[in-house]
Amino acid sequence: MTSRQQQERLRKAGRIRSFQYENPSPCDHCCERNKTCLIMPSGEGKCAECERRGRPCVSSSWVALDRAGDNLSSKIAEDEGRVERLLDELDEVRRRLVRNRKVQEQNNKKASDKWECLVRETAESGEPAQFEDFAATDFGFQLEGVPSPFQFGGFANFSGTETGVAGSS
Repeated sequence: MTSRQQQERLRKAGRIRSFQYENPSPCDHCCERNKTCLIMPSGEGKCAECERRGRPCVSSSWVALDRAGDNLSSKIAEDEGRVERLLDELDEVRRRLVRNRKVQEQNNKKASDKWECLVRETAESGEPAQFEDFAATDFGFQLEGVPSPFQFGGFANFSGTETGVAGSS
């Protein structure tokens, strides 16, 4: 901004101040800064402070403020309703999560019991285990000290005499 424009603004602001005519409804800028809002007696143009700063001189009417308040109230109510719906949905997801964890825990217990039973039966029979159902190992379940049917070193050293591996004789 050129100093010429700035000097012109300051000249206009000084002229407005010289009339000492106080605005009965101060602009937003003067209200926020607790300044006296001085305007031309005709009520035209900007107030002295807004003219000096080169900013728009805006006076919010009561109707505009009421309308903005109503709009904000409806937006707040809408957002509060959305928050309530999301909290209800979150509660439902938490309930499902707790239920699914309990079912998973029961399933793991059954798999553990089945695996222990299979190991016990194999140890008592003395014969190689015939693994038909690998459900316990499908989930990475492993009992300590008991080899998994999936622990297989590969076919490089396979002689066909290993025991305990599915498909071996």
